[in-house]
Amino acid sequence: FYLLLDIQDYGYESDVKFAEDLVEKIGVGAVPCSSFFDDHVQDYVRLHFAVKDETLYAALNRFEDMKKKLHL
Repeated sequence: FYLLLDIQDYGYESDVKFAEDLVEKIGVGAVPCSSFFDDHVQDYVRLHFAVKDETLYAALNRFEDMKKKLHL
């Protein structure tokens, strides 16, 4: 499973930088959507989800207070 996350509210101009910070500060990986599109798309990252419930819950717990963890 996957979804696209709109990152405009997080103040990043680069989806690549957001994805890097997400891994370093939150512990959750994402793929910058700019890697999927020919157009200049910098406002989305793609999140992939495992099928196991415990893996999904662990990721959701890591997203708690995400803006605080990203220092926004």
